Amino acid sequence: MNLMPRILLLLTCLLAMPPGLAATEPGAAQQSKASAGRARVDYEKLALADLVRRARAGNAQAQFELGSRFNYGRSVPKNVPEALVWLRRAGLAGQPDAQRLLAVKYFNGFDVAIDQEEAFRWAQRLAEAGDAAGQVTLASMYANGEGVPRSLVRSYMWYDIAAASAQLAAQDDAQAPLALEAGALRDKTGALLLPDEEQEAQRLASDWWLKKQRVSLQGKPLAKAQPAKSKR
Repeated sequence: MNLMPRILLLLTCLLAMPPGLAATEPGAAQQSKASAGRARVDYEKLALADLVRRARAGNAQAQFELGSRFNYGRSVPKNVPEALVWLRRAGLAGQPDAQRLLAVKYFNGFDVAIDQEEAFRWAQRLAEAGDAAGQVTLASMYANGEGVPRSLVRSYMWYDIAAASAQLAAQDDAQAPLALEAGALRDKTGALLLPDEEQEAQRLASDWWLKKQRVSLQGKPLAKAQPAKSKR
C-alpha cells in the first residue's frame, strides 16, 4: 500500500517544489540557491576556467556548480556523462544539492536510466546527514519498496526522525509544513504496524537521534557519529 504517489512525494518532499511543478526536473538555480546564499563566492557567476580550477582542487560547491552546468547545458554544451562525474564527486563530499539532484535524476530517469537503488543511496546520504526533506523521501522509499526492500518499520523510523528534524528548523517557516507532513505520515504508517513493530521503529528513531546529537541517556560520552551504511 503506497502512502503517497511515489513521484509526487519524492519531488515535493526532496526538493520542496509546489505540486504543480513536480513533473519537471528541478532547475539549477533552485538547487543552488541556499548554498550560494551562504557562500562568499557566487559560484554561478564564476568564469568556467576558475570554476574548473576550484572543482579539480576538491571544492565540493564548485564541483556541484560545474556538474549542474553540464547537466542543464547552462553556459556550456549539455554533457550528462560529464555532469554525473562532477555531481558524484560533490555528492560523495557531502554536498547536499548534488545528492538531491542525483536522487531525483535516477529515481525519475532524467537523462539517465531509472535506477531506484542508486536513487535510494543518494537519498540515504542526504537523510543521514540530517536533511529533513531527504528523510521524508527515504521513509517514502522504504514504505513503497523503491530501491530497497519494503519496510514499514524503517519507514516509520525515518518519518519520525524527519518530523523532529523539521521541528528543530521551525524558525524557518518553510520547514513548518514539512514537520506536520512528516508527523502525519509517521502516524499513518504507525496505523499499519503491530504494537511491537511501532515500538521497535520508535527505538530505532531515538537511537539514531541520540547518536546524531551525541547524547547518551546513561550519561556516557558518545563518539562522533559515523556515516551509516545502507541497510539493504
